[in-house]
Amino acid sequence: MQRELILDTDKPLAEALARALETMIEEARVQSRRAVEAPAAAMHDYRRALRRAESVLELAWPFLRKLPREWLAKSFARARRRTRIARDLDAVLPVVDKLRDLDLVAASDPTMAAVRTWLEACRSELASDEIVAWRLRKNVRSLAGSAEIFASAIHAWVDIEIALESLRRTYRDARRAYKKADASRKKQDVHGFRKAVRRLRYQLELFASTKAPEFAIATYADEGRSVDRASEPAWVDSVRDMHRTMKSLVREVGEVTDLYALRAIVDEAEADEAGFDPERLSAILGELAEGRLERVMGDAGRAFEASPKRIFVNDTEAPEDMPEGDAAGAAKREKLAAASD
Repeated sequence: MQRELILDTDKPLAEALARALETMIEEARVQSRRAVEAPAAAMHDYRRALRRAESVLELAWPFLRKLPREWLAKSFARARRRTRIARDLDAVLPVVDKLRDLDLVAASDPTMAAVRTWLEACRSELASDEIVAWRLRKNVRSLAGSAEIFASAIHAWVDIEIALESLRRTYRDARRAYKKADASRKKQDVHGFRKAVRRLRYQLELFASTKAPEFAIATYADEGRSVDRASEPAWVDSVRDMHRTMKSLVREVGEVTDLYALRAIVDEAEADEAGFDPERLSAILGELAEGRLERVMGDAGRAFEASPKRIFVNDTEAPEDMPEGDAAGAAKREKLAAASD
């Protein structure tokens, strides 16, 4: 089972973040070794472990030293390179099975069976079990030393208030990506939205695992503020509620982008070789994706109703909006991520 992000509240926050990232790197190594016996599952879990580790890096970005954080971003990009095709081919096979249940084609129509056969042939050629195992074993080497560099690069003064500000920044980025995708409905913007909301979902997972009173006591002790040990700060419940919402939203958006992935693969098919009509199937997939996207955007609108400055706060008075901050660094990281995929 995929390991989740956990923030160890018995440690100082900087050390807890370093440990969370290290755990995900360890998980990626485990999956790279598992690839020989279960390549498809290992590829999926390897990529999820990397995404979780990267979400910690993104959260800690404002309080990491510049050179190490850029080195880490490149290392994670190298660790993920050329894994997307294998992931897409594995992800779209279950989509084909679900399409059969939707009665999009007549029961006697051999299209779905032909599509599955063609996809399996593509996987055998482009992402065979041997290729997947070799790729993961090769890529995981890029993570060597990453945990140690992160631990040495993070500033010891980071506390929960600063980390929550970074979480609000991620929420703001995801909210902005939603608005862009909702306005344009372009495939690349929907993919960008999925990446942004997935990053937010994993960071929420990290905070949702905390035993908040310990952090609250440590945060407020120096300020002379009293803390009820029997209660949790207000932000804990909102983090956990939002985590459940974003987890569901990531799944919904993923179903749409999997349809996009299948359609892109189908568009590359030659009818005489594939055994089905690519244009007809592409049109069916496009119509289905548009319908599901409409529903997803409605759910996303409700999920992102809250203003960033009014979430995850400890006091009744909301903090001022965070400055946009490291815009150039964010653009660079997105460019690296896109290039690696």
